[in-house]
Amino acid sequence: MRSPRRLFPLAPACLVTLALAACSDGPAAGQDAVDTTAPSDTLDAADTTPADTSDASDTTPSDTTDDTALDTSDTADASADVAPDVADTTGPSDAFSFEPIQVDGLPPLWGAVTAGRLFIGGVDGTQKVRAEIHGGTFAGTMLTATEVASQDVPRYCQCALHDPTRNELLVVGGRGSNFGDVTSVVLIDLDTGNATPIDTAGVADFPVGCAAFFSGPHDRGYVFGGLSSTQRAFTASTWRWDPTDRTFTELAAAGPSARYDAAVHVLDNGDVLLLGGMGLADGAPTYPTDVWRFNGERETWREVAITGERPPGRRYAWTSLAPDESILLFGYGSDAPNGSHMLADLWQLDLATKTWSAVEVVGALPKARGFVPNWQLDGTLDAGLMAFGADFSGHVYLDAFVLRVPDRLKGRWH
Repeated sequence: MRSPRRLFPLAPACLVTLALAACSDGPAAGQDAVDTTAPSDTLDAADTTPADTSDASDTTPSDTTDDTALDTSDTADASADVAPDVADTTGPSDAFSFEPIQVDGLPPLWGAVTAGRLFIGGVDGTQKVRAEIHGGTFAGTMLTATEVASQDVPRYCQCALHDPTRNELLVVGGRGSNFGDVTSVVLIDLDTGNATPIDTAGVADFPVGCAAFFSGPHDRGYVFGGLSSTQRAFTASTWRWDPTDRTFTELAAAGPSARYDAAVHVLDNGDVLLLGGMGLADGAPTYPTDVWRFNGERETWREVAITGERPPGRRYAWTSLAPDESILLFGYGSDAPNGSHMLADLWQLDLATKTWSAVEVVGALPKARGFVPNWQLDGTLDAGLMAFGADFSGHVYLDAFVLRVPDRLKGRWH
C-alpha cells in the first residue's frame, strides 16, 4: 500500500469550529443563512480552520477539508466572490441559466454527498450531523425530498456509491457527529433499509473527502483518495469493491496525486473522469487542475491531455456531465484549505477538443458557496440541482437552484 504524504500542520480547533472545512473548506459565502432550527452539515477538520487535506503519496495538492461546525448566525454578504441574487427568470433555450427552485422535505445542509439519485447525510444549520438518506422528485421548479433510508451513524464528507443492480448503497468514511473521522464502511439495502457493517480492509483509513463510483458495465465499485485527520495525511490509493463477495482490494494502479474532495463522473462505458480536489506540494496545500480517466476494464489511470487555459483549482466543486458526454461542467467550491474563500464561477470542458472555456450564463449566478454536491433527479432534463451549501464563514444557505441548459443539451445529465 502506498505510504501517505504528510500534511501541513492542522490545528485541533478546526475539528470543532471549522467543521465545514473538513469535507471542504467550509460553506460558501453569499446566500441567506440557514435558520438555526435547521440542521447544518459542518465539515470537521484537524484544524481550527476547515482543513480536509488529503495527504497522499503524491506531491500534488491534496484537498484538505476542514470540518469546523457551522455558525448559524445570520451574516451579510462579506465575500468578494458573492454574486447578486439570481433573477427569477429562465434564460433563452440556447443558453445556460440558474433558476431558483423550492425545496420540500429536506432541511438546508452542507457537506452532504450524492450517489445515483440519493442525497446522503450532511450538516444542518444547528451543527447537527445527519444520518438520513433522501430520494427525491423534481417537477417544474419544485424539489420534493423523501427519506428512503438511514446511514448507520450520522456522517458528512464521506463518499458513497450506488449499485443499481442490487439497489445497494455503500458508504465509506466521512466525519461523524463529534466532527471526528469515521473509519467504518456500511452497506445499505435500499429495499429493506438494512445496514450491514463491512470489513474496511484499510479503505477507510483516509475517510474524509474520498471519491467513490460504481462502474456498471464491469459490475465493480471503486474508492479513491481521502484524508486522515488523525494521520494528517492524504492518500492516492485506489480500491476495488467487489459487490458479490463484499470485499475491498487495493489496486497497484498509479494515477492522480494524493488528494481529497475530488469530483468523479462515470461514463456510459464504465470508465470514470476525475478532476479537482486538494492535495499537498512542498508542504503547502495545492489544488490540482489535472483531469484523469480511469479505465474500468483494465483498472488503470491515465491523465487527459488538456490544452490551453484551465479553471482555477478547487475542492468540492459542483460538476455535471452532459447526456452525450460532450462537455463536463465544473464550478463553485473552495480554493482555501480552511474554506475561507469560496468561488462562484462555471466552466466547461469540451471532451472532444480537451479544452476549457468559461460558460456564458444568462442572468446572475448563485452566490459563492461550497460543500454543495450536484443532485441529479429524474424529472429534469437539465444539468442538475444546487441545493443549499455553505458560505466562507460556515453559514448554511437556504436557497436552491436548477441549472437550465440549451435545448441541444437536454437529457439525462450525470
